[in-house]
Amino acid sequence: IGAGAAGMTAAIVASNAGAEVLLVDEQAMPGGALNYARVSPDLSDSSALREKLVAQVSSHSNIELMTKATANGWFGDNWVPVIQGKRMFKVRAAEVIMCTGALEQLSVFRNNDVPGVMLAGAASRLIRLYGVRPGKRAVVLTANDAGYACALDLVDAGVDVRAIIDLRADPAPTPMSAADVISAIPV
Repeated sequence: IGAGAAGMTAAIVASNAGAEVLLVDEQAMPGGALNYARVSPDLSDSSALREKLVAQVSSHSNIELMTKATANGWFGDNWVPVIQGKRMFKVRAAEVIMCTGALEQLSVFRNNDVPGVMLAGAASRLIRLYGVRPGKRAVVLTANDAGYACALDLVDAGVDVRAIIDLRADPAPTPMSAADVISAIPV
């Protein structure tokens, strides 16, 4: 369940071991966060990894990919109802592997629920998947490299990133935080 990088990799490994695999994802196309998130400052690693995994999944005759499908639960004896459109498939699996991705942690501060305040993943999705610029100016609050990746996405979309606030005491430089565009933004 989940056709991101981990789910596609698990499906490929299981298929190579001889299993018949049903790969279920709620999105219209496989890839999960690889469809919008940066793995490297220039985005090349994300798209290359996504293309490689999708090609491998497509080449396996014993992997069936169901997109726009929701695994609506996980019940006794590995019974999983999968809903796709107006149809429910009753799946009984020998094994179930959950690869549902990570959840971002919302920062708690006054007025964190007003329009314009959003998680980094939401901003990156708006930019990369829908071509929507999520505002004109931004401040990025982060505690990891995902905030720097979001800042790069925002700059690419024409947003004036005024500052990056990193909650870590002394973050080690990484390729994402050392990108040329980031050096022009106060951290």
